[in-house]
Amino acid sequence: MDEGLTAPQHQVTAWLNLKAREDLRLNIILRYVDRTQVNNIADLNAIESIDPYTELDANLKWQLHRDLEITLAGLNLLDSKHLETMHDAYKAAIEPGRSFYAKISWNF
Repeated sequence: MDEGLTAPQHQVTAWLNLKAREDLRLNIILRYVDRTQVNNIADLNAIESIDPYTELDANLKWQLHRDLEITLAGLNLLDSKHLETMHDAYKAAIEPGRSFYAKISWNF
């Protein structure tokens, strides 16, 4: 394997953007990524594989006023963490974990 990483054979992404009310929106993203082959970090002649994974992200946006919006979001809701890639430059695996955030946007 010359490049160190191959693209998964299958990837599927589905989005749902729902306007529940005039001031309330729900966005959901579901993504499936098939098995990926990578070179072993310690031995570039050896090949390892990254298991397939499914990822779910969601956010809820509430428009309180035309200039004020509150967003609540969750990322990677299906797993506490999963292996996405191994990068030779960093000699480390990339394993994003579950996370949540809130945001207040005020435009003036």
